[in-house]
Amino acid sequence: MENQNRYHYHVLPLLAILGGVAFAGIMRNSAHRVIRKKFRRQYELQQESERKRIIFEQAEETEKIQKIREESFQQQFDMEKALKEGHITIVASEQAVKNVTGTEHKAKDEK
Repeated sequence: MENQNRYHYHVLPLLAILGGVAFAGIMRNSAHRVIRKKFRRQYELQQESERKRIIFEQAEETEKIQKIREESFQQQFDMEKALKEGHITIVASEQAVKNVTGTEHKAKDEK
């Protein structure tokens, strides 16, 4: 069997071109994979921070609602404040006022 370059030397440039194209494709895909992986990681970190922010905001909102509920259960009616601000008026007959103050009793005792 005889093997000489003169019989297949025309195929060598074609194989070199194909090898170069394959190598370029492998390098391009590798670069894209690295970039995609980097951006995917950044995206995942961004999504995670967004989820944490939402959870934190929901916790704050729940805490505010709980405080409002507690305040509504602990509210007491302040009669003195309501009287001073004029929200409540007291109406009594003269006889009731006299009985409470005792002015009529003293007047009867003196006579």
